[in-house]
Amino acid sequence: MKTVLLVPFGGGSLGSNNNASIAPLEVINFLKRRDSVNESGNSLSFSEVMVPVVNDDFSQTHINIERFSSHGFSVAVGGDHSITYSLFRGFAKNNNDSGILVFDAHADCMHSFHPVTHENFLRCLIDEGLVNPKNVIIVGLRAFDVEERDFLSASGVKIFSMLEISREGLNVVCDSVMSASRLFSNLYISVDIDVLDPSFAPGTGYPEPGGLTTRDLLYFLQRLKLLNNIRCCDVVEVDGSDFKTVSIGAKIVSELL
Repeated sequence: MKTVLLVPFGGGSLGSNNNASIAPLEVINFLKRRDSVNESGNSLSFSEVMVPVVNDDFSQTHINIERFSSHGFSVAVGGDHSITYSLFRGFAKNNNDSGILVFDAHADCMHSFHPVTHENFLRCLIDEGLVNPKNVIIVGLRAFDVEERDFLSASGVKIFSMLEISREGLNVVCDSVMSASRLFSNLYISVDIDVLDPSFAPGTGYPEPGGLTTRDLLYFLQRLKLLNNIRCCDVVEVDGSDFKTVSIGAKIVSELL
């Protein structure tokens, strides 16, 4: 049976998405209300594990997340995107030559500092040598600042922006993402719900116009699931108070299981 980690932590959102802390239970309860299968016809059989968080102690919370992650899991449900820092740390301990594929409207590569936030988790992973920047792929990027632009340009991170997707087409870009993703021995996928256009998923911290449709994202994920190197995934930045976005978060989790 697959394991779903619930990580109810929104402290890393810097106040922009405090309701991310209630999203894990809302998403999992939505799934439990439907005794169904996903679009591939697979039954949704899983056990959930709640990661203990301490909202006023970021350091202890990240220690807890990393400890639970190191035991292995199939999908983690957050929580804001800062949790991916510790989830990946735990994952990388047991998986050499790891790569991370991030679906996100933002680069999350502001200058690294601690405690880690949803604005710099990826920069921290790279700066601390926890992942080779050449083993990092970002899909759906459409909002970043000068500092992030310069960092990404110098780092070797692979970027498939919304501009490229709109110009080259979904199928062509997905082919390229598949080719890049299969090069790693162990692949971690992180889905920030704001990769979707806010007309589909309005409940998130920093909604950015011009994103993927829900169907576009499902197309990417369903094709990626054909790879044999995927080990773990997460879904983050869902505002747990927004039913529409919770339902989409649950849909994504069901396709990743």
